[in-house]
Amino acid sequence: MKKYKIILGIALFISALTSSCTKEVQVLEPKLTGLYNYKSAIVPIAVDLDGNGVFNTDLTKESGEECVWDNYWDWKNNNEVVLVEGGVACGTSPAMVVAPYVYDPKNKTITIKNSEGQLLTNVKLGYNDNYEQTLSFTHFENKYNQNVTYYLESVNPRNLVLQDNNILDKKLSTYYTGDKSLKESIFNKVMCFN
Repeated sequence: MKKYKIILGIALFISALTSSCTKEVQVLEPKLTGLYNYKSAIVPIAVDLDGNGVFNTDLTKESGEECVWDNYWDWKNNNEVVLVEGGVACGTSPAMVVAPYVYDPKNKTITIKNSEGQLLTNVKLGYNDNYEQTLSFTHFENKYNQNVTYYLESVNPRNLVLQDNNILDKKLSTYYTGDKSLKESIFNKVMCFN
């Protein structure tokens, strides 16, 4: 009996040591809110948009739409998405567009409630190897007559201000000071959705 008590005592002592050494790790679930920029836009059927004879499945490698691929998506907690033009302007498109959205994580969709009612499907949130939050979604583009899967990564807004010589800062300050006149303004033109 004494032998069992010693073994039980040693087992309890060891379990007390190991339980005090374990740390609980909080796993951060990615959230939609944040500032993102494009990393790629993948189509299943390769295209040659710039006519150089090279077909690509990544639209960002085609020249001619640089004004789209340097834009930023700013997903807000108040269910508004702000699309901010990057350093390259898209002709006469507005520099910033605000639209309400509805995110449905169960069905993996985002509905952008602009005049066209854009539906983004197969929405996935995660992290890349550098621990930056990622967002991907699919949207059918009439322009290419096929689905395009967009891959975006989160961006530190302070780095953008330095990178774009305060262009983004000036555009966002218009929004944050309460000028809502841009709301619902031609979201499709800035996004080049057709």
